[in-house]
Amino acid sequence: MPSPSIRCILIVEDNQNDAENLLRALDTASLPAKRVIVKSIAEITAYFDKAAQDNSGEFPLPDVLFLNPILPDGNALFVLRGLKQMARRPFVTAVVSAGQEVKKIRDAYQAGADTFLSKPVRPIDLINFFRFQGLASAPATRDFTAMWRSRFCPAVLRAIPIGWRDSSARRECLRR
Repeated sequence: MPSPSIRCILIVEDNQNDAENLLRALDTASLPAKRVIVKSIAEITAYFDKAAQDNSGEFPLPDVLFLNPILPDGNALFVLRGLKQMARRPFVTAVVSAGQEVKKIRDAYQAGADTFLSKPVRPIDLINFFRFQGLASAPATRDFTAMWRSRFCPAVLRAIPIGWRDSSARRECLRR
């Protein structure tokens, strides 16, 4: 589980399906925190302006930022550079992109990203990301593994040829 210090996760994604996929991955990985979704550069800057002036806690500064680098109104990596320089306190940034070109990854790290995740984001990727950043104290990987086995082992077993269904691999999968 992430530490209680994670109060807000800001998701910057213009594609609703990708945003919902990331939310499902956060839910599956049991990463609780307030989640805010913004869809454009204008909304990012508006949110950070509100957060800087907010004393009520309605607009907390994000502890974690998931950022799609290409938005309809421009390149979000330019905004990330400015946000990292002006932030009152540090936040962790993961750039989430469909492409894996070396130039995109290099640009993300040069802009101040802490990691680069490929779409679609899997729950185990998030767990590893939070662990690596020191934001999670040993997440329940056994629970996640058990969930994976309960959801996916039956489907895998259906795809195995009938002659192999009584194999030791099948018994091992069912035993866990």
